[in-house]
Amino acid sequence: MYPKTQHFMLHRVTQILLRGLLAVVILLPLHLLAVPLEIDHLPSLHTPRAGHLTFAFGDELMVVGGHTSGFVPTATAEFFRDGQWQEVKTIYDHDHAFAVQMSSGRVLIAGGHLQPLGIGQSFTVELFNPSTHTFEGYGCLDRKRCFATGIEMDSGRVVITGNWYADDGVESFDGGRQFMPVKEASVNRALPYILRTSQTDAIIFSSVDEHGQPVDTIVVDRLHGQPYTEPLLQVWRPIKPLETHRSTDYFIGNEAAGDYSYLVAATDTAGRVGVVRVSNGVFSLLPTTEPIPIVANQLSISYSSTFVADRAAGRAYLVGRTPDGCHCVACVEYAKNPAPVTFYCSEPMPDVGASSPVLTRQGDLALLGGITDSNFNPTATAVILHVASSKADSATTDEASAGVWMWLFLIAAVAAIGMVLLMNRPKQPSQPSDLQPLPKGSGDVSPLLARLCQLMEEEKIYRNSELKLQDVADRLGSNRTYIADCIKVERGLSFPMFVNTYRVEHAKQLLSSHPEMKSSAVGTESGFSSEASFYRQFKAVTGMTPKEWLAQQQG
Repeated sequence: MYPKTQHFMLHRVTQILLRGLLAVVILLPLHLLAVPLEIDHLPSLHTPRAGHLTFAFGDELMVVGGHTSGFVPTATAEFFRDGQWQEVKTIYDHDHAFAVQMSSGRVLIAGGHLQPLGIGQSFTVELFNPSTHTFEGYGCLDRKRCFATGIEMDSGRVVITGNWYADDGVESFDGGRQFMPVKEASVNRALPYILRTSQTDAIIFSSVDEHGQPVDTIVVDRLHGQPYTEPLLQVWRPIKPLETHRSTDYFIGNEAAGDYSYLVAATDTAGRVGVVRVSNGVFSLLPTTEPIPIVANQLSISYSSTFVADRAAGRAYLVGRTPDGCHCVACVEYAKNPAPVTFYCSEPMPDVGASSPVLTRQGDLALLGGITDSNFNPTATAVILHVASSKADSATTDEASAGVWMWLFLIAAVAAIGMVLLMNRPKQPSQPSDLQPLPKGSGDVSPLLARLCQLMEEEKIYRNSELKLQDVADRLGSNRTYIADCIKVERGLSFPMFVNTYRVEHAKQLLSSHPEMKSSAVGTESGFSSEASFYRQFKAVTGMTPKEWLAQQQG
């Protein structure tokens, strides 16, 4: 065999082995170190349902509203007592409604779809009394809503916002009978996060618009004050929950001490899952001892709920599901720094639906009803996920330890083989890598960023409104992670923000050279997907609307 051919084959074998090592590093711990999830099946609900509300009142579990088979709303509720489900009637049907458990002990339930098939929004409001299992018709929302969120302030006032296929706005409930408008939202949102920042103020944000579509830039509204953009949310975008959610579920602070802290599950452009901590309005990324798993048994995990915090234990749970019906729970011990992560995974249970988990008095999680394959066929299955069970943890200690040693042994073996092969490679002149970003503030530009800027400036690919990070990676022969990290390190921007800066500059040129053009046409020509997106991004970059900017230039 010729020397060059031999060296080439050694190089190829090395690449394959190192890629295999990477796969082992990523996948093996998720398979070997997962704690088997113990599950108890409760009796099935009387009515299959999804889009419903779930609660735990003491030892009682409860479901309210939602839609049943055929995507038809149901005006029923059920509570679990003495080993069986008991069904009661509600005043209205509430499919994808919101609920606020108030300090008075009663629960405010409001909004939802007006018709079957998830159509429309409603004004309906009722109060639920957990001690008597009774519902009372109670006033009318100021604005009909669906996929909204509410939160109670210290004064007993409830702040409400969010909507579905309709304009959004902020309103409040005074604790009596009145629902009054407070202010218009800066952008329309569905399934918004409302997090308190003080006794009287709160912030509002979402990663999706009123149609459930991802937004280019996440804007944060204040209850009192002007909207703003939070840089961390442009990199770590909050997950879109499957159902409506309550911020009290992922509250980890101490109201009496003035600590308003929450945990928000988020994903980045590389598909990783992270934990964003928001304390009195300040955003930060919670450090963890290891990444939250995104793969189980070689299948991707879909996390579609918000965190559920057990404040007494200092643990927060994120529930996900694989396509074959394995239910996974990532447990984050948020009170420690860095926060340890424990990963639980069940056997496939395709009959158990995806729904908003509820924390039981024992510290376990209940999944009650939910979606398995579609909104037309919800499930009536009810299960308890034993995440607080010391039995499960202790039974798998030896397994986990053995898994660690096996993982380390395989890494060492593959690394040793790779090292031997690499030592036999012919030495080549060192060349700067175009895949690694330079340290921020170095004053230079990496070859990768230079090529990316050239692609933007010469070919103007930003004018494609559907441009994706993968498209750029394909053009540059790189990968999404390197490009996203390069932009973040050297420009301090996320990929969407980086592209939008080029779009805004292009729009400026069009406005200056063609002031007669309509704004909608300028936005389209510059690569924005909609006129609303154009206005929002232009103001985010320049601090002015296109009209204000043009007037300033002409003046």
